[in-house]
Amino acid sequence: MRLNQDELISKLYEMVRDDRSLLVEGTREIMIVFAQRENGKREASDFLHEIRTSDKRGNQAIATYQRIFQSIGKSGIIHNEQVFRQLENSEGIWEIKEHHLVTRMFCFFLRGEQPRMPVFLCLAFGIHKPGKRHLEHEAIHRAKAIRAEFINVINRRSF
Repeated sequence: MRLNQDELISKLYEMVRDDRSLLVEGTREIMIVFAQRENGKREASDFLHEIRTSDKRGNQAIATYQRIFQSIGKSGIIHNEQVFRQLENSEGIWEIKEHHLVTRMFCFFLRGEQPRMPVFLCLAFGIHKPGKRHLEHEAIHRAKAIRAEFINVINRRSF
């Protein structure tokens, strides 16, 4: 059975509470989570772990991402396109930029239709900066695939 959007958000809320996959719980009902693929992998989490262990700049990159995540959780959005922007023609895929290691995180929002429902910013995956604009298209395609898989994971999850 396919869930409606509010049921999906309610189920996701319960899911992140149960498995402790909540990264940031913001003050404006925005929660940041790692999107999970059908095979159980959380590519964004793996990417952050990879850069954390890379070198000194990796720690700086992690600190930058933590500040960005806290800022999004606190205010709901960052109005600086040098840091956080929705990609053109992406159907809701966003990019978070970090400049110490020149990395990018791709993410998407899941929100209910009722005004008091929490909003989730779901981190899909991260990459070292793509060199060409056509790689952005590949990143959008990959993030959309992860979004579809994550919605399937939520739909199949039973409590």
